[in-house]
Amino acid sequence: FHVKLLISYKDFKKKHLLPVKGPQKCYDMMKNINKKSECREIHTFIKDQEASVKVLCKGKKEEVITPELNVIDCVRSNETPCAYNDTPQTVQKKIKCKKGLPVYLEKTVDVGIK
Repeated sequence: FHVKLLISYKDFKKKHLLPVKGPQKCYDMMKNINKKSECREIHTFIKDQEASVKVLCKGKKEEVITPELNVIDCVRSNETPCAYNDTPQTVQKKIKCKKGLPVYLEKTVDVGIK
């Protein structure tokens, strides 16, 4: 479990927490995640409230934890346009904590759903 890029809590929040306002469907949320000419295969959003996600790393300086999380996996169903199936589930995921905040969520492996 290596973190190649140092990312911040702000990046983690933007990439992995469900938006408080606005649509919470994969099709809309993935528009902010995908790069211009790329449709990611799969991406995970955490459904739990921001405060309950932040508290998981409270007091942890540089650790990896494995909490159970309520997530939505956005699994690509079509590439043109980028379309996704919403797959809600409760799973254990590794989160990298840095200075008491979550900064990285373990990548979801391609589940082979096409």
